[in-house]
Amino acid sequence: MDVGYEKIAIYALDQKPTHAARQMNTGAWTSKLGVEEDIVHDRPELLAGPCYGNVAQYMRRVVK
Repeated sequence: MDVGYEKIAIYALDQKPTHAARQMNTGAWTSKLGVEEDIVHDRPELLAGPCYGNVAQYMRRVVK
């Protein structure tokens, strides 16, 4: 976890973005699966697979 930053993971399948996850203040990650409820997971890699692909890019910005 990068203190002082908001962080997201962008997933891609065949080089096309498919999904995103956001890191919460606790260090856990959250994402929304379609129209379903938000889920919480320990690591972005846990959602990797044939549906969303793999994490293609991490992005972060300074928390204001």
